[in-house]
Amino acid sequence: QGTVEIEPGSYQLVVSHGPRYSAFTQNGTITAGSSTSVNAQITRVINTPGFIAGDFHVHSINSPDCEVTQAERVATMLADGIDLFTPSDHDFRSDFQPTIDAMGVGDLISIAQSAEITTFDYGHFNSWPVTVDPSAVNGGGVDFGRAGIAPGMDFPSLGSYSLSPAEIQKLEAGMRNNKASE
Repeated sequence: QGTVEIEPGSYQLVVSHGPRYSAFTQNGTITAGSSTSVNAQITRVINTPGFIAGDFHVHSINSPDCEVTQAERVATMLADGIDLFTPSDHDFRSDFQPTIDAMGVGDLISIAQSAEITTFDYGHFNSWPVTVDPSAVNGGGVDFGRAGIAPGMDFPSLGSYSLSPAEIQKLEAGMRNNKASE
């Protein structure tokens, strides 16, 4: 139950609670200065005892392509009926646990710390579980660029490539092994 302010226009309203529930849809037009009420009802249609619903590619405010705060992202995950998600901001390791704790929803949702490594030469790679290091640049995110390349010379056409997928995997595995031995 709630109120949402939107610009005048024609819309399709969709109300859902994730893949285990039905979805309600309704088309409508909103005119300036008016309001309308919708009585949307959804029903659980799939029981999933022993299973979880997860989202393994989730961006938030620490990604350059997302404006959603951590609290807003946790709220959207809960609204979508997600039990576990992996925060995968581009080249930034985000720790959502303090937000989940502050919201008091730790009994409703869990995270596996993750990272999206966004190379320009080979595409995007998601990795989990990872460790977030708040004292490190970008929470300890992988620097996929090749060290020692002069500024302006870091282009494939000049013979300079990002770390390869195998090098990234080896680096991530080494970081996990170092944390496990501490």
